[in-house]
Amino acid sequence: MANMNHDVFISYSHKNKPMADAVCATLEQNGIRCWYAPRDIAPGREWAECIIEAIEGCRVFLLLFSDYSNASTQVLREVSKAVSSQKVIIPIKVTDTVPSGSMEYYLSTVHWLDMLDQPLQEQLRTLLMRVDSVLQINRDADSYVIPNIKRFWRKSRLPYIISAAALLVILVMVFILAKSGLLARPSASVSKDKASSSKTAFTVLPTEDKLGTSISNANNNGLAAEDGTYIYYQSNDSMSLYRMRMDGSEKQQLCNMPVRDINVYDGKLYFSLITSGLGKVYRMDATGGEPELLMSKYVENLLCRNGQLYYNDGEDKLKLYAMSLDTGWSTRLCARNTHGVFMDDDYIYYMDHDGAEYICRSGYDGSNPEPISKFPANDPSMCGQTLVYMQRLPSGNRELIVQDVRTLEALTLSIDITLNSINVTPDAIYGWYGKNDRKFICKITLDGTMTDLLELEEGVSDINVAGDWIFFINKADDYRVWAMRTDGSNAGPV
Repeated sequence: MANMNHDVFISYSHKNKPMADAVCATLEQNGIRCWYAPRDIAPGREWAECIIEAIEGCRVFLLLFSDYSNASTQVLREVSKAVSSQKVIIPIKVTDTVPSGSMEYYLSTVHWLDMLDQPLQEQLRTLLMRVDSVLQINRDADSYVIPNIKRFWRKSRLPYIISAAALLVILVMVFILAKSGLLARPSASVSKDKASSSKTAFTVLPTEDKLGTSISNANNNGLAAEDGTYIYYQSNDSMSLYRMRMDGSEKQQLCNMPVRDINVYDGKLYFSLITSGLGKVYRMDATGGEPELLMSKYVENLLCRNGQLYYNDGEDKLKLYAMSLDTGWSTRLCARNTHGVFMDDDYIYYMDHDGAEYICRSGYDGSNPEPISKFPANDPSMCGQTLVYMQRLPSGNRELIVQDVRTLEALTLSIDITLNSINVTPDAIYGWYGKNDRKFICKITLDGTMTDLLELEEGVSDINVAGDWIFFINKADDYRVWAMRTDGSNAGPV
């Protein structure tokens, strides 16, 4: 039977989840009930069945339309179902993208909301007025409650994708052991893909690189970076750039612009601005001073490595580019639509958005692409030659995969949780999971032990590790940046 408990079904690509979170929070704080996956997927229910029932039961089908939703087969199926069910469709244009193929056919006669140019508060107010009109709710627009959603909106203008390169000098060996392995909480076992051997460890080779942002942090929105002396981070002071000593002392504001994608490389800081319009990329001395404008375009997931600034170009559907830090010349590296990009000396690793979101690798020029995961994946993270990700099985279950990118040998941690916002370091795997309506930031150490570090009322996002500190966005605290020690102590806003 269709679920009639919701007014609005929110359709979106998971790469636009920060924006979808913002829209859902705004509607629900104004009394409009939303159906929102995966939050409203009941445990044990078939995903597709729940989606069909929810669309049939809703009154408004709200589509967040972007490059990614335009290319998503899942979103296309949802739009097709909404059309066949004769639902009121409200597409919200969040990137300057023209619908293509079947999407163009389905959306050719509907009225669009363009959220590209309005100030943020007005965007949400306009959306509420439109939904109120469809639901025949009569109220004064001045009564609308617009939550503080800056944190939702940071990465949603052009969905979450790549970062590209800069990695701490890593001289370490990573072992994940489990003979009949049980994680401390919840239980887990370790298996070895493509083999029956009980050996469950492999070595991460050293990576030659200048000290700077880890690739794991860059793929989690670059909240923090460290150079061994200072940690540079996005603060709660208007999201401006701060630094502190590795022990947390001597906090100092370096610039008052709202920043993201923070990199430190060869004595310089690189970052992009958080804006709702045209993006900008800056460079400045790590000690402070006047920022230097490098690019006036929207980019995503900056990462410095080997004299190059890697980024996804918002003017080319977020394809991967590299800009020489010496000449300023930019070159497109990969023609594929990629997400979650990592690098070593030989390959680029990424989730292939043009395909079924398998983990793939190719040469730096995009040549010889090949899948290296058995199934589609989420939340990849990489340290040295170790790649960690959640793999989605055809059954709907998920597995935590630890893969050696030299041999492509994969170890499976069969855990009964879904680990989100994964960040792998030389010492441990960090992430968060939900259980019994609670959320936990956890740590999986080299001996296979899983420890809960912090319990929260809501989930977190953007887990970054810098030195002995974990930085993250705390959704329960109005999406402010928090930090805590890697042992779970000293947790609080920064």
